[in-house]
Amino acid sequence: MNRNALKIPAILICVTFVMLLCCACGSGDQSGYEEREISLPEGCDNIWDFNVADDGVMRIAVTEEETQKGYVWESRNRGESWERSWCYTDAMHITEPEKVDCSLSFSAKGNAVCTVSDRSLDESECMDTRCFYMDFQGNAKELSNVMPRSEVSEALYIGDGFSYDSRIIDSENLLISNESGETYLLNEETNEITDCILNSKNPLYSPGAFMVEGDQIYLLGVGDVIQYNSKEHAVEKKNDKTLELVKKAYVNSDKVAVLTAYKGDFYFFNEDGLKRFSDGKKQTFIPKKEMSFVPSEVYGSSIAFDQKDQVYLAINRDGDSPQLFCYKQVSNKSQKEKKRLEVYTLQQDEDVQKLVDYYQKENPGVQVHVTVGIEENGSMTVDDAIKKLNAGMMGGDSPDILFLDGLNVDSYVENHMLMRLDEDIEELHTESNFKNIIDTYEWNGELYAVPVRFGLPIILSPHEDIVNAKTGMDFINKMEEHQIKIGEYDFANDVRFYYQAFVDDKTDHGTIDRKDVQEFLKNVKRMYDLEESQDNVHLSQLMLPPQQTGGMIGSLLGNSSLELDYIWQPQEIQMAQQLKDSTYGIVTSGQETYYIPRMIVGISAATKQEKESKDFVSYLLSRQSQKITGEAMGLSIDESVLEDTLHNLKLDQAEIADENASRTLRLQELPEGVVSDFLQSVGNADRATNNNGTIMSIFMKYTEKYLNGEISYEKAVKEISDRLRLYAYE
Repeated sequence: MNRNALKIPAILICVTFVMLLCCACGSGDQSGYEEREISLPEGCDNIWDFNVADDGVMRIAVTEEETQKGYVWESRNRGESWERSWCYTDAMHITEPEKVDCSLSFSAKGNAVCTVSDRSLDESECMDTRCFYMDFQGNAKELSNVMPRSEVSEALYIGDGFSYDSRIIDSENLLISNESGETYLLNEETNEITDCILNSKNPLYSPGAFMVEGDQIYLLGVGDVIQYNSKEHAVEKKNDKTLELVKKAYVNSDKVAVLTAYKGDFYFFNEDGLKRFSDGKKQTFIPKKEMSFVPSEVYGSSIAFDQKDQVYLAINRDGDSPQLFCYKQVSNKSQKEKKRLEVYTLQQDEDVQKLVDYYQKENPGVQVHVTVGIEENGSMTVDDAIKKLNAGMMGGDSPDILFLDGLNVDSYVENHMLMRLDEDIEELHTESNFKNIIDTYEWNGELYAVPVRFGLPIILSPHEDIVNAKTGMDFINKMEEHQIKIGEYDFANDVRFYYQAFVDDKTDHGTIDRKDVQEFLKNVKRMYDLEESQDNVHLSQLMLPPQQTGGMIGSLLGNSSLELDYIWQPQEIQMAQQLKDSTYGIVTSGQETYYIPRMIVGISAATKQEKESKDFVSYLLSRQSQKITGEAMGLSIDESVLEDTLHNLKLDQAEIADENASRTLRLQELPEGVVSDFLQSVGNADRATNNNGTIMSIFMKYTEKYLNGEISYEKAVKEISDRLRLYAYE
């Protein structure tokens, strides 16, 4: 026998073993980022910019809370201490700093450019934005506005004056834009424009939608993305693939994103955290789990790097102090194996993500992943998404947690697809919970799904008979009687509101009578006859849950005789006290008062993470979680939390406006009587709105076709009735 032949497999086995051993070791020692908060000077109210200059000096531009003046502070020891350098509002001779915003941007050398814009929403009183150059000693020189008159189309035109974001490019040139987005190089000494970078055919997408690194300027235009060389005064590249990805993320961002370029890569911070764009790919740069704050709760101000490639992130918060963080990459960071929870939501819901982020901070040993059934701008329909979810749950590929907003909750309960909740989750039995809302989805005396928040549908009008309408027919009759006109952009939301509140609640099960379908179509047609434009309608894309419609704002501005909206936040009770000519009421039907179940959570019966899933639901019901607020998250189901929140609303000022009017609201603390009356109304709420998105989509699809003249009334009645019957038997 050939002994060498025996050596070959032996060697292969040894090599394979070593490779597997290396892989196993490598998986436990991964690189990550270590966060360090840098203390800021006392009394900071807002960070405008942070910068690490070429000489290593840190500079930060902040508003002082007490005086509202703007100061530049410097640190030469990596943020261990700060020295106040100069007051830039004094340098610009601004005598009333509380009335303006001063957006200052540092260059890599330490000099700066600052734009001063009026805070007023009243255009008749608003001053033009001014622009100043500031040298290293804080001496300010105002730049005269010599930009040409804007030539953008009427649809894009905002104004000819300075935009609120500018940047120093080199020793001579500044990057400036007008309010309409046309962007130029301007010579700081002569005030002359030296080049037009983005013209009227491709203006800047929005102020701040650009990055500067050395002589390279990267700009996100309305049409093209541009890489411009300031030294050569020439466009180097157009529609770069990586820069296109940055623009897509920027456009889809819920909050204004912060951008920076560093060593040819692009960095981007918004509600989803800190991302890096490189070589045509988007990557997570610093995961949210390695941040001590929730990105969706803050506003990014600056991203900066130092000579050691450490990254700095400056953030602002509503009603709280700003913060500055440094992130240092650390190698061989031990990564313990984590439990993983899969959370499902039918559509993109930033409030679900916010609750997940908060839970993640409190439970670092559990990794939570959110799956969205219908991705934004995706092609999947509601029906397709639900079929995919159900197939997965039946086939063993089930999420652990389901947010059931827009789904047929009763169907999941009746088909034993959800785990019973009320046995082990103590927070369900908290005495201060609104039991009428907690028990919405009670089945045979047991709970399998629970709304952890709720909203209230409201009618706002100077006509009390409309506000107090008890049926859909009565509501439409009163609208016609008062000759109400429905705005073109309000119609779809109004139809959804009518569907949720005034269609028989048997609808959610698909067992509605044919005569109820007929009544719905007739009444919606009467609503359409009150719509101003009489153009084609778009109803088939409507989703549940609904968002705020702006109806409260319309009523406060006195622009409408009827608005339909939702109360999702405690501050809206405060705003409602400022109604002058209108009143509002929670929708009722007969003796029943409506509420909207929100953030309806259930645990899959097939979960393998039962303990972690129940802990997650317990957290959502806890007082700590119930205090978290969001734009459409809903009101707390814990009466004591809601009561405390209402009592703690402080004196405040809010500016509201639309295209026709503006108003300053002086928000007052709520009187005890207002709080107690509101809590009593919530306690009396005893009828959930229609929340089955599949059923609603059937109604809306054929109602749209009927109103647009594609099918007859009889055909619409038949199609809706037949599909509801089919749905009920599935």
